[in-house]
Amino acid sequence: MQIRYAGTIITEEDELNSFAAQGLGSDTNIDSIHIHNGADDGVEFYGGTVNAKNVLVTGIDDDAIDWTLGWNGKLQNVVVLMTNSGDNCIEADNLGSNPTATPRAIPEVTNFTCIGDADGVKSSGHALELKAGTGGHMTNFVIGGTWPQGGEGCIRIAGDETFDQST
Repeated sequence: MQIRYAGTIITEEDELNSFAAQGLGSDTNIDSIHIHNGADDGVEFYGGTVNAKNVLVTGIDDDAIDWTLGWNGKLQNVVVLMTNSGDNCIEADNLGSNPTATPRAIPEVTNFTCIGDADGVKSSGHALELKAGTGGHMTNFVIGGTWPQGGEGCIRIAGDETFDQST
């Protein structure tokens, strides 16, 4: 399935993603999707245990992959090419208002390629931005391309609760 030119910014705090998985269970499988030139996040997981594989995200205006609210699914075989005015390949949190809330967001992410384009990534952009208590089992990652100079770096782990989960 290909989703192109989807999503929109409603207000500074309220946006629509290209694809949002909200509280879906592990009996749901997302397979073979391409998000292209979305106006906000490409794919966002809001809680649940849904699994996704074979995901391509190109030219997104915010985060390619985002998770929150205790998502504990599996994500595999992902390629992200940041070419528009994107922010992060992955932006992830557990819960901003309560980083230690349960269930804790600790998904399994494998076979992930993230290619940055410094001319197309916001100056605050990262390959990975992990915050607000999220964890994760992440294996087989390739981070390439160019990232904005003078920013916070390629990988950002923010907050004591997140550091505690990063082991």
